Amino acid sequence: MSQKRKMPSKGAIADYWMKWETDNKQVPPWGDWDWGEPACMACTRWRESWDNPKTIIGKWNSTGLERCHVIPKYLGGKDEVSNLVLMCPKCHQNQPDDVDPQITYIYMRERTPLSYITFPEGINYLKSQGLSL
Repeated sequence: MSQKRKMPSKGAIADYWMKWETDNKQVPPWGDWDWGEPACMACTRWRESWDNPKTIIGKWNSTGLERCHVIPKYLGGKDEVSNLVLMCPKCHQNQPDDVDPQITYIYMRERTPLSYITFPEGINYLKSQGLSL
């Protein structure tokens, strides 16, 4: 009988990276972050509904974000908080697979808030910013 693997919670992953930032006195490898506002660690996509729980860890646990291996399991990556980040489904799906964690961190730094939207959403966003098309 196979045993189901136990993944760390989203809150535990966020907590690890918050402490990593404090302990190392620098921003995480993918860039600056607002830990009090749960969002995709790559493109910064967030939903207002994720902001409802009262604690920061509770907020992170309530997100629709996915646990993503920095180094994929099939390449030897572990189910440990130090090898996990949180991304929206689209960023996770497009994440490169490599044994070098820097490849994932570079990918995350290059994502933008507009990386996840559809063309019609992009048009509406540009209009909301006062740009005419």
